[in-house]
Amino acid sequence: MDPATITAAIAAASAGVSLIDKMYDQVVKFVTKRDDTAVPSEHRMKIEQTGTALVAKYHGQVTQTITAADFNKLPEAELEHIVVLEQSMRKHYRLWAAVYPNRDASPDLLANAKTEQQLADLVAKLREDLNGILGFLTSLGLRLDDHYMNIRDVVNQQAIRA
Repeated sequence: MDPATITAAIAAASAGVSLIDKMYDQVVKFVTKRDDTAVPSEHRMKIEQTGTALVAKYHGQVTQTITAADFNKLPEAELEHIVVLEQSMRKHYRLWAAVYPNRDASPDLLANAKTEQQLADLVAKLREDLNGILGFLTSLGLRLDDHYMNIRDVVNQQAIRA
Protein backbone atom coordinates (compact mmCIF):
# COMPACT_ATOMS: atom_id res chain seq x y z
CA MET A 1 0.00 0.00 0.00
CA ASP A 2 1.06 3.57 -0.67
CA PRO A 3 2.81 4.97 2.44
CA ALA A 4 1.34 8.42 1.69
CA THR A 5 -2.19 7.00 1.99
CA ILE A 6 -1.32 5.43 5.36
CA THR A 7 0.29 8.64 6.61
CA ALA A 8 -2.75 10.67 5.51
CA ALA A 9 -5.11 8.25 7.27
CA ILE A 10 -3.11 8.41 10.51
CA ALA A 11 -3.07 12.21 10.37
CA ALA A 12 -6.80 12.32 9.60
CA ALA A 13 -7.70 9.96 12.45
CA SER A 14 -5.58 12.03 14.83
CA ALA A 15 -7.07 15.31 13.62
CA GLY A 16 -10.57 13.85 13.93
CA VAL A 17 -10.13 12.90 17.59
CA SER A 18 -8.49 16.26 18.22
CA LEU A 19 -11.66 17.94 16.94
CA ILE A 20 -13.71 15.73 19.26
CA ASP A 21 -11.50 16.86 22.15
CA LYS A 22 -12.04 20.52 21.21
CA MET A 23 -15.80 20.37 20.87
CA TYR A 24 -16.69 17.82 23.53
CA ASP A 25 -17.73 20.21 26.29
CA GLN A 26 -19.80 22.45 24.02
CA VAL A 27 -21.60 19.63 22.22
CA VAL A 28 -22.45 17.79 25.44
CA LYS A 29 -23.64 21.01 27.05
CA PHE A 30 -25.78 21.85 24.02
CA VAL A 31 -27.34 18.41 23.54
CA THR A 32 -27.97 17.60 27.21
CA LYS A 33 -29.02 21.16 28.10
CA ARG A 34 -26.92 20.87 31.25
CA ASP A 35 -24.54 23.55 32.40
CA ASP A 36 -22.26 21.23 34.38
CA THR A 37 -19.55 21.61 31.73
CA ALA A 38 -18.79 25.26 32.53
CA VAL A 39 -15.28 24.21 33.52
CA PRO A 40 -13.54 22.28 30.73
CA SER A 41 -13.47 18.57 31.38
CA GLU A 42 -10.28 16.75 32.23
CA HIS A 43 -10.22 13.69 30.04
CA ARG A 44 -8.74 10.45 31.32
CA MET A 45 -8.12 9.20 27.80
CA LYS A 46 -6.36 11.01 25.01
CA ILE A 47 -5.59 9.74 21.51
CA GLU A 48 -2.83 11.47 19.57
CA GLN A 49 -0.45 10.96 16.71
CA THR A 50 3.14 10.13 17.54
CA GLY A 51 5.20 9.81 14.38
CA THR A 52 3.50 7.20 12.21
CA ALA A 53 1.33 5.79 14.97
CA LEU A 54 -1.75 6.62 16.98
CA VAL A 55 -1.19 6.40 20.71
CA ALA A 56 -3.93 6.06 23.32
CA LYS A 57 -2.98 7.41 26.73
CA TYR A 58 -4.89 6.91 29.94
CA HIS A 59 -3.97 9.46 32.60
CA GLY A 60 -0.88 10.24 30.52
CA GLN A 61 0.31 6.62 30.37
CA VAL A 62 0.45 4.87 26.98
CA THR A 63 -2.08 2.04 26.98
CA GLN A 64 -2.29 1.22 23.31
CA THR A 65 -0.46 1.96 20.08
CA ILE A 66 -1.83 1.57 16.56
CA THR A 67 1.06 1.56 14.09
CA ALA A 68 1.33 2.20 10.38
CA ALA A 69 1.55 -1.60 9.97
CA ASP A 70 -1.91 -1.88 11.56
CA PHE A 71 -3.25 0.71 9.12
CA ASN A 72 -1.62 -1.19 6.27
CA LYS A 73 -3.93 -4.16 6.97
CA LEU A 74 -6.98 -2.11 5.99
CA PRO A 75 -8.32 -1.64 2.47
CA GLU A 76 -7.07 1.51 0.77
CA ALA A 77 -10.66 2.72 0.29
CA GLU A 78 -11.19 2.65 4.06
CA LEU A 79 -8.04 4.68 4.64
CA GLU A 80 -9.15 7.23 2.04
CA HIS A 81 -12.60 7.37 3.64
CA ILE A 82 -11.20 8.36 7.06
CA VAL A 83 -9.56 11.35 5.36
CA VAL A 84 -12.92 12.36 3.87
CA LEU A 85 -14.64 12.00 7.27
CA GLU A 86 -12.03 14.18 8.96
CA GLN A 87 -12.34 16.87 6.26
CA SER A 88 -16.11 16.87 6.69
CA MET A 89 -15.81 17.02 10.46
CA ARG A 90 -13.37 19.94 10.18
CA LYS A 91 -15.84 21.82 7.94
CA HIS A 92 -18.70 21.24 10.39
CA TYR A 93 -16.50 22.23 13.32
CA ARG A 94 -15.67 25.58 11.67
CA LEU A 95 -19.42 26.24 11.35
CA TRP A 96 -20.00 25.11 14.94
CA ALA A 97 -17.28 27.48 16.18
CA ALA A 98 -18.93 30.37 14.31
CA VAL A 99 -22.50 29.65 15.45
CA TYR A 100 -22.11 28.34 19.03
CA PRO A 101 -21.05 31.66 20.61
CA ASN A 102 -24.30 33.21 19.29
CA ARG A 103 -26.69 30.92 21.19
CA ASP A 104 -29.08 32.97 23.31
CA ALA A 105 -27.17 36.12 22.30
CA SER A 106 -30.10 37.96 20.77
CA PRO A 107 -33.01 39.67 22.49
CA ASP A 108 -35.05 38.28 19.57
CA LEU A 109 -36.43 34.86 20.59
CA LEU A 110 -36.89 33.85 16.96
CA ALA A 111 -33.23 34.58 16.18
CA ASN A 112 -32.21 32.48 19.20
CA ALA A 113 -34.47 29.64 18.05
CA LYS A 114 -32.86 29.74 14.60
CA THR A 115 -29.41 29.55 16.19
CA GLU A 116 -30.52 26.56 18.28
CA GLN A 117 -31.81 24.85 15.15
CA GLN A 118 -28.55 25.54 13.30
CA LEU A 119 -26.63 23.94 16.16
CA ALA A 120 -28.96 20.93 16.24
CA ASP A 121 -28.49 20.51 12.48
CA LEU A 122 -24.72 20.68 12.90
CA VAL A 123 -24.79 18.02 15.63
CA ALA A 124 -26.75 15.79 13.25
CA LYS A 125 -24.13 16.33 10.54
CA LEU A 126 -21.25 15.84 12.96
CA ARG A 127 -22.82 12.61 14.23
CA GLU A 128 -22.06 10.71 11.02
CA ASP A 129 -18.46 11.94 10.90
CA LEU A 130 -17.88 11.34 14.60
CA ASN A 131 -19.36 7.82 14.46
CA GLY A 132 -17.29 7.09 11.36
CA ILE A 133 -14.01 8.23 12.91
CA LEU A 134 -14.62 6.48 16.24
CA GLY A 135 -15.85 3.36 14.45
CA PHE A 136 -12.71 3.38 12.32
CA LEU A 137 -10.52 3.54 15.43
CA THR A 138 -12.52 0.72 17.01
CA SER A 139 -12.04 -1.39 13.87
CA LEU A 140 -8.29 -0.97 14.35
CA GLY A 141 -8.67 -2.48 17.83
CA LEU A 142 -8.55 0.74 19.83
CA ARG A 143 -10.54 0.48 23.03
CA LEU A 144 -12.39 3.76 23.45
CA ASP A 145 -13.18 5.19 26.86
CA ASP A 146 -14.04 8.40 28.61
CA HIS A 147 -15.29 11.34 26.56
CA TYR A 148 -14.99 9.52 23.22
CA MET A 149 -17.67 7.04 24.28
CA ASN A 150 -19.70 9.73 26.01
CA ILE A 151 -19.88 12.11 23.07
CA ARG A 152 -20.86 9.26 20.77
CA ASP A 153 -23.65 8.28 23.17
CA VAL A 154 -24.82 11.89 23.55
CA VAL A 155 -25.03 12.65 19.83
CA ASN A 156 -26.69 9.31 19.11
CA GLN A 157 -29.27 9.93 21.86
CA GLN A 158 -29.94 13.35 20.32
CA ALA A 159 -30.78 11.57 17.07
CA ILE A 160 -33.28 9.35 18.88
CA ARG A 161 -34.99 12.38 20.48
CA ALA A 162 -35.14 14.31 17.21
